[in-house]
Amino acid sequence: MSSYFDKKEKQMNRDNKASWRDIDAKKDGKNPYRSSDHEHKKTNSHQEKQKQSQAKKALDELFKPKKNPAQSKAWKSLAQAKGREFQKQALLYIESHGLPRVWDDLITLLDIEDEGTLLDVLAQIQNQASEQNTAAKTLACAKLRIAKLNHEDPDIHEAIDALINTLS
Repeated sequence: MSSYFDKKEKQMNRDNKASWRDIDAKKDGKNPYRSSDHEHKKTNSHQEKQKQSQAKKALDELFKPKKNPAQSKAWKSLAQAKGREFQKQALLYIESHGLPRVWDDLITLLDIEDEGTLLDVLAQIQNQASEQNTAAKTLACAKLRIAKLNHEDPDIHEAIDALINTLS
């Protein structure tokens, strides 16, 4: 009988005895059964995503076309103008600074009444269409439909229709 109890005792000692994994973890000061490494990896991946997002924004800002102070001031006054004043300031702005390269500024210029200038704006929008996201293209299509209602020239109607097809 004693051999049976000796075997049981040895088995219990073996079960209670620390494994090499536990011994190594105690040396390192870690709990082998706690997933602190996993939590640490989660926070690191979140921080990495934030850093990547910030880096992407910085790159976008770097390559975004910039306006000089005079150009910026002229654009602000143009954006605030309404009606005939808008038409006059838009033509002056384009004459002195050329067509804007910023998508939102081009969309603002769709309200211009001068047919030649409007065709130039439409061509510039066409050139930048591939770089825009779906929301920007949808907004541009809505604005183009309104511009189409404001003009009677068939050439403008054709250009607007072609551009709407491209953006859709």
